[in-house]
Amino acid sequence: MTIGGTATVFLIATAGFIGMCFVLASLNIGHTTGPHGTSGAQLIEGIGFVLRTRLFAVLILLTWLLSFFGVSYLQLMPVYADLLGVAEQGYGALISASGVGSVTGTLLVGIFFGARRFARVMLAFVTLAAIGLCLFGVIVSLASALPAVFHVALVCIFFIHLFVSAYLVASMTVLQLNVPDRLRGRVMGIHGINFSLIQLGAILGGSIAAAFGAPAAMFTGAAIISLVVLAITLTPSMVRSLDGRT
Repeated sequence: MTIGGTATVFLIATAGFIGMCFVLASLNIGHTTGPHGTSGAQLIEGIGFVLRTRLFAVLILLTWLLSFFGVSYLQLMPVYADLLGVAEQGYGALISASGVGSVTGTLLVGIFFGARRFARVMLAFVTLAAIGLCLFGVIVSLASALPAVFHVALVCIFFIHLFVSAYLVASMTVLQLNVPDRLRGRVMGIHGINFSLIQLGAILGGSIAAAFGAPAAMFTGAAIISLVVLAITLTPSMVRSLDGRT
């Protein structure tokens, strides 16, 4: 049973943006002195800070990888829904599962902020998200032989986005607590590129899916993310020494 149609979805989204505009308009931001120099010089300074500071370099790298090789699979969800044998309502349920997982991860991540080895917790979030991607690829691959796996796919997507959201919130909190105020806008802007990488990653994912099948795109992304996490884990870094009480 559906409520409304496509137009209703866009109206709800519009109402959300209008509400966001009112919230932004109500914020009282004090006057601050902007950075000096040209825009190009400011950008180079921000990039240089990220590259020199291992904490920022590693956390932003993982964020970009999760977006480009991980979350970008959402752009191919119509293909996965078709392979799972579900129609429009099933597709909507798959997308909704990702949203519920994201909200749940955001709400629960605070439990881990007092962990003594918070860096390992963040790396675990990324690893578990990659495992979830791989499992979802397996589920899609077996969908034709096991037609009752749709609900398993929903659970898998829920946990993928729970761990992705938990990592994003945790890493952004760590970055905000450690970035110098004068570089905050530039550094967090570099971090924010991850949202554009979701759509960009779909180009690679779509190419892999067209050549080797949609599940292969999931396996490839999960493998790349896992290898990078393994390399970080085996290499002394500032991220692994972070205790979560900065």
